[in-house]
Amino acid sequence: MKHGSEVRADGDSWLLRIRARDTRRVVGTGVLLGDRLALTCATVLPHPEAQVTVDFPGVRGAAPATGRAHPRHGTPGSGAAGLAVLALDRTPPGAAPAALRRAAPPLGTPVVIRGWAETHDGGPLTIAADVDHTWGEDIRLAPAAYQDLPEHGCHGAPVLDHHDPPRVLGVILGLRPAAAGAGAGARAGAAFARMIPVDTLLRHLPFAEKWAAGRRGVEPALTSRASPGSSLLADYAERLARWLTDRGGPPVRTTEVEEGSPRDHTLRRALALADRELVHPRPDALSASPAATVPPIGSLDLAIDVTGRTAEQIAAGIADRMNLTVPGHGSARALLRRARLARTIAFLGLNRAAEPADVAELCGELAENGCRLLLVHYGRRTRAERDAGAMIALRQRIARLAADLDALDVRAAQLNEAAQRLAGVVPQDDALTGLHLDYAVIGRMRATAGPGAAPDGLTAAVDRLDSGIRRAARAVAAGEAEAERRRRRRDALREEFDTYRGLLAFAAATGARGGGGHDGHDGHDGHDGEDLEEQVTAEHDAAFGALWGYFDPGTAGPALAAYVAAVRRLLGLPPADGERKEDRKP
Repeated sequence: MKHGSEVRADGDSWLLRIRARDTRRVVGTGVLLGDRLALTCATVLPHPEAQVTVDFPGVRGAAPATGRAHPRHGTPGSGAAGLAVLALDRTPPGAAPAALRRAAPPLGTPVVIRGWAETHDGGPLTIAADVDHTWGEDIRLAPAAYQDLPEHGCHGAPVLDHHDPPRVLGVILGLRPAAAGAGAGARAGAAFARMIPVDTLLRHLPFAEKWAAGRRGVEPALTSRASPGSSLLADYAERLARWLTDRGGPPVRTTEVEEGSPRDHTLRRALALADRELVHPRPDALSASPAATVPPIGSLDLAIDVTGRTAEQIAAGIADRMNLTVPGHGSARALLRRARLARTIAFLGLNRAAEPADVAELCGELAENGCRLLLVHYGRRTRAERDAGAMIALRQRIARLAADLDALDVRAAQLNEAAQRLAGVVPQDDALTGLHLDYAVIGRMRATAGPGAAPDGLTAAVDRLDSGIRRAARAVAAGEAEAERRRRRRDALREEFDTYRGLLAFAAATGARGGGGHDGHDGHDGHDGEDLEEQVTAEHDAAFGALWGYFDPGTAGPALAAYVAAVRRLLGLPPADGERKEDRKP
């Protein structure tokens, strides 16, 4: 797929352009679902009875159709702006329905938004974007290079992956144009788009299932036993909801259940409610309980039953859900190691996998890759299984500490640069050197240990590294705060310096020089004037060096005060506030 501001979408017969019938202005984009059905954003309809003109740019020579809200599907709500299904009065021959794709794409995944400018000249806009944030029903997209988004033409626009042919991952329901003055490197104020993914779309519009492919977030078989009539363990449900909300518990959580028990029902209920698609015959009955027991919709990306499956089969299922393509005869597991996943995954039946030890190793790799994992065992765990679970959690913790240490390295390097320019700022290089040694020791301990249980002393070593990083982070933060205080002081002094330098330049340009009359004389002769100008020049150079070189407030403050006093004396101004006449240099 080509990238550019305007690229002709030849062959995309499902891509629709929607225009107002009165003004012909483009008001949005649509996706053809089937014969005389189109999906778009409700904002394209000014009122429920409105009619719009629907073009088929991908079908050469096709006449426009008339669209209105479908009498059965209408405009199901979804957030501030809703989905809309249009009933079309005609569909031209050759127009094929779009391919919808369920997916939970990892953060940073490149996608393409296909919309229109607000005039209908030329082809569609092709806007490169990345998956920026995901939570709840929505997925937030950041346009590449912080390019802007058309305010109207992208409402209802499809979001496509980079497969060949591309599949529709969702539709755009909300846009925020870039804020005025947002620079190329500024995230705050940059444009973003709000995508409703196919999973959410199917919950609102289940009839669209016939055009959808891709792995479900939670397989129906995993929630079929979550009967609304079963007893609910409220405390357990609240703990699961807190964990899925990422407000409680460690990133790797292990739980034990007996099949068919209330605990099993409570777990499967949580999985059903956390899925965007809510795959359950009666989700309304499932959620009819205390709010504290209900996890947020979209807080779970994948729940997979690993019973009888190998690690590679499980990895292939995860890759499919993440919409990652395994190249050729490559390994899905190797692909997951390279991807930036950061997803929430539940594994059910770890002790029933075909290769439990190898699956535990896969879980450790995922934990190191930023995934939050819910590890479910049927029945009581053995000692070896408890040790393996503890090692998975420890690997996640080590990976997080490594990331924290990398981030601390960057901050410490910036602090070191500040210390070279600002007096009183203390570098933290020595503390970080010790932390890197501690991390190297942990790596050596892991390399010499086999799979399964953590080697003796590893947990204690990780604890030491953790506390050392937190201690160093506090020291770096204190140094950053001190550096910022000194920068503010320096900037204030620079501003005062520039004020007096500008005042002196203005006086020179206008000839408005005073005569020094405020020190008891009516003026000064030429010799005194030359001396004063030489003094101003000398004080200027001293103050400039103190303010734009190595900054020490104890040196820069007096240097600036001397320059200010010399300028005021040269211009015949009274002493500045706090300056005594006898302090002036002769």
